[in-house]
Amino acid sequence: MACEVAILGGGVIGSAIAYELASVGLSVVLFDDPCTVGQATRAATGLLVAGRSRTRASLQTRAIEMSLRLWTRWAKALEREASVQIGYRAGSVLRLPESPKEAENLRAAVDRASESGDTAAWLPPGAVAEMEPLVEPVARMGAAQFKSEGTVLADRLVCALRVASSRKGTVVLSEAVREVVRRGLAWEVRSAATTLSAKEIIIAAGIYSMDLAQRAGVCLPLYPVRGVGMCARVDRAPKFAVALRSLQVVPRSAVEVNIGASAERGEGNAVIVSAVLSELRKRSVSRLPWLGQSIVQTVSCGIRPASLLGRPIVSRVPGAPGLSVAVGHYRSGLALAPLTASVVREIVLGKPRSDVADFFAWPP
Repeated sequence: MACEVAILGGGVIGSAIAYELASVGLSVVLFDDPCTVGQATRAATGLLVAGRSRTRASLQTRAIEMSLRLWTRWAKALEREASVQIGYRAGSVLRLPESPKEAENLRAAVDRASESGDTAAWLPPGAVAEMEPLVEPVARMGAAQFKSEGTVLADRLVCALRVASSRKGTVVLSEAVREVVRRGLAWEVRSAATTLSAKEIIIAAGIYSMDLAQRAGVCLPLYPVRGVGMCARVDRAPKFAVALRSLQVVPRSAVEVNIGASAERGEGNAVIVSAVLSELRKRSVSRLPWLGQSIVQTVSCGIRPASLLGRPIVSRVPGAPGLSVAVGHYRSGLALAPLTASVVREIVLGKPRSDVADFFAWPP
């Protein structure tokens, strides 16, 4: 079996890359280990936001903002091609500060966004309460709203990417990769059932990219962060997602919300610790008392792939022709998916790199 590009990892990032490359006519095979599928996605509440906690925008913030501006067009095309509704809602997030310093930084972010042509507003407490009374308990200092930020149903997003990509010719193999070796001018990928030859390989398997890269002789500077979240049933879900530094509450339907998420650095086992879950529940009720009446329906646990560089790595691997990685997105995988896929397309096709590609560069 042979193809032009083999992608190792079928989560949000790997599936987005498969969709992008198949869209430009490349033959793509996507390997998705059934034992590790969707690990990071399980910890996602569905928020599409940029880090805006500093007075000045960081390079990472600017990269995420660029990706968020791609989302509306990307979501429309994806829903049309896959015939799957992914629940994308732009401008559906209220960013709420928990300290005067955070309020100052969010106000500065609103000003920066407005100056750059984005639609953003700072809302006083009364306006927030009028828009959504359920948010009033955490809106004492006001809230920021950015048109480019939004929410999506993460599980449906992965489904839509798979469907649309498959319709464009991508072959999805639910198999664990056992070996990755260079054979002449191509790479050979082996699973228990398949031996595949590919001109290009993209490693995008979240935290499991470390093991896959090691098989190809490459060391990746990643570490795991375990996240736990809940889906709860409520009498009425808020119309807007609530984004606090310590809590995220994202409406999933008219009577369901995703609540998250914890962050346990260095924990690589997808095991739900009762004390962590209890703390998340306690924190959510202390911020939004009406959540005390909610009924927890499901609890999820996922492993986020964090980078020791403090940023993702989306790059060719030096000294390994035809081998690239798209790893280390931590909590920004959903937000950065369209931009990451675009940068990988540039890498594979050898096109001029976008300005933001330097942000994703291989470690110096």
